[in-house]
Amino acid sequence: MGRSAMPSGRLRATATALAAVSPALGGTGLPTASAADLDTVPPWTAPTTLSSDHGKVQDVAVRADGTAVAAWISGSMNVLYAATRAPGTGIWSAPVALDTGYAVGARLTARTDGTVAAVWTEDANVHNQGTRLAGAVLTGGTWSQKGVGRPGPGARRPPPPANRVAPMV
Repeated sequence: MGRSAMPSGRLRATATALAAVSPALGGTGLPTASAADLDTVPPWTAPTTLSSDHGKVQDVAVRADGTAVAAWISGSMNVLYAATRAPGTGIWSAPVALDTGYAVGARLTARTDGTVAAVWTEDANVHNQGTRLAGAVLTGGTWSQKGVGRPGPGARRPPPPANRVAPMV
């Protein structure tokens, strides 16, 4: 059996997560690890509350250096938040608002250059502006200003509300 292309830290974290989740799901076959690997896996910490607003978790990404980034949408105002946790600590940063309303479906990806890209849909239909794509990039510890995609030439307009008749073309 060959070596995994996954960095050893991620491999250990994945194995630890599988070992914790598999019994809860009724699994019996757990991944095996050497004694040396088991000695280097840190213990699970107690849960940390990142939001008291009954938020909905959107995504979690881990940079190559071990920094974790979590994104969630608040339960009451659809505000998209993100927070980071430095490797080897249980301390999360203060939440940062990436979008102040109508955010849905956020996704994170850790890129090879150490940045983390966040992409989400902004449901602007509440203002009859349609749905559009938005995003921001985390570089170091700072998020970029939100960018919003605009429909390009030839893009289809969203359908009219049910109570309006579409114009004849």
